[in-house]
Amino acid sequence: MMTLVIEDFSFECIVGILKEERTKTQPIEITALIDYEHGNSGFLDYMKICKEIKKEFVIKKFRLLEDAAISVCNTLKSKNPQILKINIKIIKPEVRTDARVGVAYEVEF
Repeated sequence: MMTLVIEDFSFECIVGILKEERTKTQPIEITALIDYEHGNSGFLDYMKICKEIKKEFVIKKFRLLEDAAISVCNTLKSKNPQILKINIKIIKPEVRTDARVGVAYEVEF
């Protein structure tokens, strides 16, 4: 087993439930640990994985980070069958000035 590491992947998107969050993009930061079967299945392309994560956020414009985490993990697994487990953390760094808030989600397949 191998683990693909993505740290502090950041981009702008529409995410959130507040009125202003539905009309203006805001930054999010993603950290992910993705366990996968390395061997006959080959490798995970980190460029492709980052592109898939960002595409999911941009297209779906999630209201809840919880829904985003679940959806991203399911999409990554469906496109990369060698994935065994995903641990993802999604942070909205500008929501508060006194804290970095977000969600963490882990799923085994």
